[in-house]
Amino acid sequence: LTAAVVYPSKHLDKYVDILDEKVKKMFYEEGMHNGTVFIQSFFDGEQFYFFEMGYRVGGGQSSMMVREMCGVDYIEELINFALSGKMDDKDIAEMADPDFQQRACCLVPSLRGGKISSIEGLDFIRGMKECVNITQFYQVGETVPPSVIGNLGQSFARIHLVGNSFDEIKNAIKNVDEKLKVTSDEGEEMILPGGFDGTPLQ
Repeated sequence: LTAAVVYPSKHLDKYVDILDEKVKKMFYEEGMHNGTVFIQSFFDGEQFYFFEMGYRVGGGQSSMMVREMCGVDYIEELINFALSGKMDDKDIAEMADPDFQQRACCLVPSLRGGKISSIEGLDFIRGMKECVNITQFYQVGETVPPSVIGNLGQSFARIHLVGNSFDEIKNAIKNVDEKLKVTSDEGEEMILPGGFDGTPLQ
């Protein structure tokens, strides 16, 4: 399960040098001229190995952070395309510089199984200047069943943070870690440890 996703990747320059033009050419020659595409890959220090991709909006809601960092809202662009047949009049290629001036992180805290009796800290987190969105999946009184352990159903929320540096993001993660508490009806902390503990970002 993903605990956190950081933008931009520390391997961005290597990806651009090795694969970017080839991948864009592949998409274009397949007739993919409008829409949004995501690719996930492993990097062994020399080569990238794709293991997942989609010609669709990704489930991680990265649009929340991309919109803040470069002004491109690809959800809005897709709506424009559905209604008008074109994405936008903006020069998206000029705006969508992948080497963003800001830094971002999507936190995905996971829960142990059990029934939720209380949730603390969300109002504080929403008030943080770095927080641009919280998508909450569980409410007080709901149960995290055994059937979701080990898959995305175990996720409590997606918390999207944007800051001017990785130091700001690291501090924001620390604040989330300290303030967010989800307690079971047996009085136990339900958020699994080690998911987003302020470990230095690179």
